[in-house]
Amino acid sequence: MSVCPGRVVTVRPEGQAMRILDTAGTVLRDWRPRPDDRANPEIDRGQLRDLLLGPLDVQWGRGVTQVVPGARDGVLVHFTDGRQEAFDLVVGADGAWSRVRPAVSPATPHYTGSPMSRAPSTTSTPAAPTSPG
Repeated sequence: MSVCPGRVVTVRPEGQAMRILDTAGTVLRDWRPRPDDRANPEIDRGQLRDLLLGPLDVQWGRGVTQVVPGARDGVLVHFTDGRQEAFDLVVGADGAWSRVRPAVSPATPHYTGSPMSRAPSTTSTPAAPTSPG
């Protein structure tokens, strides 16, 4: 599947399947795509990373203390080593408590009581979850 000019990425349509269970393990929805369905294909993480980061100057392992939008030369990033640099684009991919989040939204993360878990399964009939105790 071509995602952008000059690049070909392999998508995995089998990743489209979705099963929703209630808290007792009862299957509420079990959706399996048709062989020709391409509504929600998945891409392997490494391929997605390479696609997104290809032409970018990515700086790994630098701690960020603050991100300030609206700087004269772009977005001003304050690093834990005391240095500051301006960038055209800043991506916060460091989890719920990202240092980038406050620069784009006043929202703060909080637990909603609805955790999400994903795990691939190779069994055709998965066992229902058991109750603790």
